[in-house]
Amino acid sequence: MFNLGHKGGSMAIVKMQHKNPLIMDGEKQVLISMIPTEGTGKGFAELLTQMYWGQLGVKGLQPIDSFFSWFNEGRHFFAVVCHKGDDYEMAPVAVEKFLKVMEKLVTKNQTLGFVLSGQDIPGSIRFKILAALAESELKIQVFDFQY
Repeated sequence: MFNLGHKGGSMAIVKMQHKNPLIMDGEKQVLISMIPTEGTGKGFAELLTQMYWGQLGVKGLQPIDSFFSWFNEGRHFFAVVCHKGDDYEMAPVAVEKFLKVMEKLVTKNQTLGFVLSGQDIPGSIRFKILAALAESELKIQVFDFQY
């Protein structure tokens, strides 16, 4: 795990060896995931969708920058529409806009889980997403599968 201090918040990056859908412990009551405009996505995002937020599969085509929120099993889930298929160019901007909204919704001492999955996210885009997370005033634990 790597810890990065910033703007009063904190960010920890956890290297995930296995795509474990049970990544949330009792401390993290909020989980954020990136999804494509088409809905559920593939890979780990699809697995999370099946386990925790099946409603996402019926949302249909959504614009980038939109997000969905709901409660399930005592946890608050957010899905941020960040990319269209394998085109992640707008993802960093979408994540940054979403985090500005979250800064108004959650307490500063609450730790948020952010799932950064996607085998096809280019390295430069991944770096920009991590930079947006680091610039936030929120406490964020990033679950990253690309190390």
